[in-house]
Amino acid sequence: MPNLFQVSSLIAQTTTEFFLQKSPLYNSSNHDYESEFKQQSYKTGGTINIKVPGNPPVQTGLSVSASNIQDLVIPYTITESDIYSVVRNLNSYEEIFDIGGGSKALTTAQKKAVVDNYGYPAFQSLEGRIEQECVTRLKSTAYITPVDTIEKLESQSVNSFDAISECDELANEMKVDISRYMMMNSRDARLVSNSLQNYFAQTYALKVLKSAFIGNGDKGNLAGFDVWRSTELKKHTAGTLGQSNSTRNIVVDSVSSDGKTITFSGVPSTTATLIKAGDRISIPSVNLVSNITHTDIRFKLVVTAAADAQGNNDGTIDVVISFPLLASGEHQNVTALPAGSAPAVVYPDRYLNFFYTKAGLSTVPLMLPEIYGATNNKSDANPFPIRVILQGAALEMQNNYRLASLVGIQAFAPYAFELPSKV
Repeated sequence: MPNLFQVSSLIAQTTTEFFLQKSPLYNSSNHDYESEFKQQSYKTGGTINIKVPGNPPVQTGLSVSASNIQDLVIPYTITESDIYSVVRNLNSYEEIFDIGGGSKALTTAQKKAVVDNYGYPAFQSLEGRIEQECVTRLKSTAYITPVDTIEKLESQSVNSFDAISECDELANEMKVDISRYMMMNSRDARLVSNSLQNYFAQTYALKVLKSAFIGNGDKGNLAGFDVWRSTELKKHTAGTLGQSNSTRNIVVDSVSSDGKTITFSGVPSTTATLIKAGDRISIPSVNLVSNITHTDIRFKLVVTAAADAQGNNDGTIDVVISFPLLASGEHQNVTALPAGSAPAVVYPDRYLNFFYTKAGLSTVPLMLPEIYGATNNKSDANPFPIRVILQGAALEMQNNYRLASLVGIQAFAPYAFELPSKV
């Protein structure tokens, strides 16, 4: 069994190392909530509440009045679906001829074979699936955007320094933290790089010529953003309403009292799913306000559907949005709630890019416990703890390797923004 233990240890360690080197969304996320889910004195039930701080008004003069703290909390829930696993069978024949099994010590060449055949493919599968989940959480949560009308989406591509610097303007207006990440899809990252090929600044020009990409994780390298790219930022395919000019234009009917649901009218009379999670709806009659001073800024309101929405069979649809609309108080985010009959437009298909602070995307990597009776190994080094479990099946003469990690993922709308581009 010592050789098998060494194999599982090697796979665990190299998988963690690969995540540290090669996972852009995961590595740019916030891991600070990990300790909250490791409490031993009580059970969390898999959920904690994250408080979003509000900004109280400043009073002037000798006499002032006290106000209560206005709490706004976002539940952060981890479930069994957040266990990500890759399982491999290694039978006795493969052990002898593929990696030199039995009690024979692993040579350098054999270690490389183990990593190439089992470790790296397992990492690629885990990394791809976890990156996809990060994208899913971001696109169904982030709602603030500089591309705030359908006309702007259809007329402007993300292919220039100007597109990135407008994100910097919006981030400044919203007074978010100065440590900012830009996560771009491969196509838009290439187009921005192409536009800077003849850029006069030698530092940027050399990076473009060497890698065809500005960034690769260097701090503050483009318009104040730490720029990365992810191959998992694919095209978002809009729901039925966004697929046609004849169904795209709808109107606001009402907004719920808690600001979390908008009812739209002017949709087909059906109970079919018309809006998909992650769909964006522009309401250009409403402006956003600054996070802290709550003053009007030039960017318009675009809401994001937090979940699929079905028609009510009467020409209306109720859309749960990713963050409540608040026209007053410490968490005010709009100049006014959308009025009845206000025009709205559902965005069509789009390519995804995101910019966010560390607080905008959070991952909670947790080590799974050992399985009794199995060979257990682990790599608990940050940022990705991995459990490797080896269980033999005598009748089949094989060993089952399970690489598993528990990773909770959550995006937070006040600190995550989207920069969509046209398809």
